[in-house]
Amino acid sequence: MSKTTKIRWVLAHEPIRLFFRAAKDFEAKVNELQQDEKIEVEIMSMAEYSERYNDGVKVTKHDLLDLMKQGKLEMTQLYTSWLAEKYEKNKTNTRNIITY
Repeated sequence: MSKTTKIRWVLAHEPIRLFFRAAKDFEAKVNELQQDEKIEVEIMSMAEYSERYNDGVKVTKHDLLDLMKQGKLEMTQLYTSWLAEKYEKNKTNTRNIITY
């Protein structure tokens, strides 16, 4: 393998232990299928990301999608309701379908 791609993956979905285990399985499966490239997955909680990449400044669920947009992390796992909070056009009715 000549190239390594790093993925910073922040888990923000409980129970973290369960999702961490699933993330490790994902990393193993991806690398099992790769021939020319290794995928290095750095799996972190929000607190770990804050310490490693945000100078200890607390990162919340509301920051994750913006951090992805800025290229400061590559993946996150979070509740779909948090997506609705971020992208809901009509804030008065949270049952509306999210439009992008």
